[in-house]
Amino acid sequence: MKGKFRTVINLICIIGIILLGWSAYSRLKTPNYDEMGKTAYNKGDFNKAIELFNKAIRQDPKDADAYWNLGNTYAHEDTYFHHYNKLPHQTYIQAGLRNQEEAFEDAVRNFKKAMEIDPGYTAISHFGLGNAYYDYYDLYKDTRDYVIPQYRAALRDPGSILSKIGRIGLAMVYTNLGRAYLHMAELNDAYKAYKKALSIYPVDIAMEHLTPVCLELGKYNEAYKVASDYIKKARSEHSDELDLALMPGSFAAFKLGKYNEVIDYTSEVIKKFPSSDYVAEAHRLRAMVYRINGDEEQAKNDLEKAIDMCSEQIKSPGAPADIPGAYYERGLDYYNLGECKKAANDFQYLIDHPEISDREVAHENYFLESHIALASIYSRLGKTPKATELLQETLNILSNDPELQGWNKYVRKDVEALLKDVNGGKSWGMPIGLCQFLGK
Repeated sequence: MKGKFRTVINLICIIGIILLGWSAYSRLKTPNYDEMGKTAYNKGDFNKAIELFNKAIRQDPKDADAYWNLGNTYAHEDTYFHHYNKLPHQTYIQAGLRNQEEAFEDAVRNFKKAMEIDPGYTAISHFGLGNAYYDYYDLYKDTRDYVIPQYRAALRDPGSILSKIGRIGLAMVYTNLGRAYLHMAELNDAYKAYKKALSIYPVDIAMEHLTPVCLELGKYNEAYKVASDYIKKARSEHSDELDLALMPGSFAAFKLGKYNEVIDYTSEVIKKFPSSDYVAEAHRLRAMVYRINGDEEQAKNDLEKAIDMCSEQIKSPGAPADIPGAYYERGLDYYNLGECKKAANDFQYLIDHPEISDREVAHENYFLESHIALASIYSRLGKTPKATELLQETLNILSNDPELQGWNKYVRKDVEALLKDVNGGKSWGMPIGLCQFLGK
């Protein structure tokens, strides 16, 4: 569930661009092994690709192509390592993931070797290192100190990027830079990077990610346009990841009151993509529209299905990072069913277990958001002192938690406004997402 569940972002799709098939690699010094490695890679047989690229290196230790390809294979999305597979403040060794630690080291070593052998590989090797560091590191400081500088270094030589991997490659560097900023909740920087990426080439992931960024920044019309363009593109390409376009489109349509589109998009996700991690969220959003339309029975049915899915995910998570989103989504579903006690228990769990929840999961921080959600329940129930206490605690956390620097810049004034409302006797309902909490 660490991909599409809970948000409009498929986090694991931080892009390690597949350079292996580009014409620039026709000059490989060991064409047989490299071509075989490319074939294995493109078939998804990454272990075989690693074996073949190692053979190419043994045949010619000065083959920069093979080193780069080997590093790129080790750094392929979350195939060999990812920070979601451990708790945020654990090392990989503490989590019993020594093989993932070693895979990360292999990726870094091979990217560095490629640029050492041939300076012409410097820019794309910085790009590869940025992807490896992104998958490896979890925390704000590490993203700022390790990930961002690699992408910036790659972008110092855009001509080299263009010559090696073309316009789509350059757009992907900006896309991954945007994803790193989004990881840090530095939304304005993420917005600029995604816009730059799309001005170069229509990268799917940039379109997918830009939609929620626009929603969080209150740019609803732009979010809707980007999502609509992405849906059209995905349909024209017969994409098997159309759900990644439909759910952002559903949220954008909801914000603009286009409820028929919300029903259509969420129903398509539920029917055609039953294994999508967006399905629970699709049920909840569709339930909200059914309720607006006066169909309470259908709304209840959708919310109960979402709760069942979340409960199963909590029972059998695929990775530690799956747990916070499942609890939070279930809390929202319980709340919308009127079961405030159960909702409060789920939000309280996330507050009580920051070792699990105080982390970025696909651009959300459920530790922080659960404080606001639980305060919403208390305000709705007339428990003003408890709501006030939670909101004040939220402000203290924003001030003192270095991992929430981006969030502090983004939400502090809004939380202060909520605190003022609560102290003035006002309450607020549970939103579809944080942007609705905070009046964006």
